[in-house]
Amino acid sequence: MDIITIGSATIDVFCKTQDQYIEIKSPEEVEKLIAFKLGSKLLINELNFMQGGGGTNTAFTFARMGLQTGYLGKVSDDANGDSILLNLAKEGIEFLGVVHKKDSLSWKNIKKMGEDPDSIKTGYSIILESMQSDRTILTHKGVNDYLFFDEIDKKILEVPNIYSSAMDKESLKTLVKIIKNFKGNFYFNPSEYMIKNHFEEVLYLISKTHVLILNREEAEAVLEKRVKRNGRLNKVLLKDYLTYEERKFLSNNLKELGAKNVIITDGTEEVLADVNGQDYFLKPHKSSNVVDTTGAGDSFASAFVGTYIKTLDVNLALKNALKNAESVIRYYGAKTGILSFK
Repeated sequence: MDIITIGSATIDVFCKTQDQYIEIKSPEEVEKLIAFKLGSKLLINELNFMQGGGGTNTAFTFARMGLQTGYLGKVSDDANGDSILLNLAKEGIEFLGVVHKKDSLSWKNIKKMGEDPDSIKTGYSIILESMQSDRTILTHKGVNDYLFFDEIDKKILEVPNIYSSAMDKESLKTLVKIIKNFKGNFYFNPSEYMIKNHFEEVLYLISKTHVLILNREEAEAVLEKRVKRNGRLNKVLLKDYLTYEERKFLSNNLKELGAKNVIITDGTEEVLADVNGQDYFLKPHKSSNVVDTTGAGDSFASAFVGTYIKTLDVNLALKNALKNAESVIRYYGAKTGILSFK
């Protein structure tokens, strides 16, 4: 096996409705809200069922690049879990994770925590799309948060490459234990939420990372937490546009934390790849046909990592990463537009 992805698996439901749009203004901010009349029945104009989750999204890209791919995560013994496992099998991705079911080790572990194991289902999100094309997401993380170290086959530690996206709760503890015992190359794409709420764990994982991939907001969140933690740095970048020197400032600080190589994306601005002591740049194409940006980060990161593993060519990896992301955002769902690079 070439690579294992560790992360979430979800069912994503996209709902377009006729909502009300309101703003609440205060001296500090303008808060934008969508509103529905209490007690009313609302028609859904468009409904799309997709599969998402950082773990399975990235696994799809790796598999379509011709890499022998395994997915480590957790689903429940329900129809949604079955659907996720079926799609993984269709893509040739080996499921190395856990199915949460009655009286299983997973069920017993969750019960020991004082929680009701019967109430925890496969990850599920409802994405409410407003008339302004903004989104509000209702999410049930479910079993994604409850991957325990004693449930997994330790043979996964023998693979040459592990990729992980955002994790939380027990699953994050498990990821830390895995990486502590892992001798291969670790590729990491943490979320802003993970950085802000689990900074000590993120710091440890960054210190073990071969390639760290962040968007600008995530990179700044690491820097801001570092400022608050030790006061060593004295500036946080909160500007619309960053100069090359400011991007290098972010990259250098991430490398000081132990990351060997760093990739920083910044929306439609140039991507900076600081790899093996050399800087690479590539500017995304401007697209007027953006339908859904949900999977942009996963598709970029996984295409970069997959190409880099196969070729060690950073320029080609950047080109494939942008090509994959630009394809994905043209469709609903994080997997529909994933390209094949075999």
